Amino acid sequence: MQDNNITTLSELSAKIVSMHSEVIAIREKMKPAERRLNKLNEHFAQVKIYQEYSALYEQYKNLNPKQQHAFFQQHHAALTQFDSAHKYLEVHLNGRKTIPLAKWQTEAAELTDELKGLRLKLDHQKEEVRKAETVQRTIAPSAPKGNRKDEKENRL
Repeated sequence: MQDNNITTLSELSAKIVSMHSEVIAIREKMKPAERRLNKLNEHFAQVKIYQEYSALYEQYKNLNPKQQHAFFQQHHAALTQFDSAHKYLEVHLNGRKTIPLAKWQTEAAELTDELKGLRLKLDHQKEEVRKAETVQRTIAPSAPKGNRKDEKENRL
């Protein structure tokens, strides 16, 4: 409290409100990074499926039409997953022909680091709020019962 030049209960209350606002601001900074990271993780999952079944799809595509039906029946689940991943990637590649996997991985690593730093900052800020609220609860009952607006009576 001395570090923040807090000498009254109302100043402490105002500081706690300010600290809560900082917690909210940190959370708001985290949301876009979390959304983007979730989207990148979905991209990675679809790329994995696409790569895993692309050889099987090529094999299917190179068969003559009479053999394709039987092959498709035998590998229906894998070919359907490949097709779904292929369509997903076509939509999300925005016309690019190659998958920018390295770029996505770099971006994901940067976002992960950013979120780690924000989480540490958030945890620290929450702990500071908890401490300040504990001080407030400890001091508030012992504050004079008279006129609460009188700053001189509410000195800490």
